[in-house]
Amino acid sequence: METIENKEALQNFKTKLLRLNSNFKFLCEHVANENGYSLNFCNLLYFISENEGMTLAELAGSVEMDKGNLSRLLNEQIKSGYVEKKWTLLIIGKYVSTLQILVITK
Repeated sequence: METIENKEALQNFKTKLLRLNSNFKFLCEHVANENGYSLNFCNLLYFISENEGMTLAELAGSVEMDKGNLSRLLNEQIKSGYVEKKWTLLIIGKYVSTLQILVITK
């Protein structure tokens, strides 16, 4: 059975963790803006780097962003040279198809 001290300690930890998360988000947004980018631009770039090789459809289904904003940010990243669209072959049994994937520019 949990004691009152344990419940208070847990609540205190949750409060500190939420405050830390809020401060971290503010810091990320500040650094992004100081360098001429939006937080969404940086978050999308990070997401693509962590999921390199995903298709446009997979990206659209994975991020919580409307398609218009996603398209605008992605085109901006491609134009700036951060992201590339590459074609790759998809072979399933005797069927061959091509997919357009996203990769971070090296």
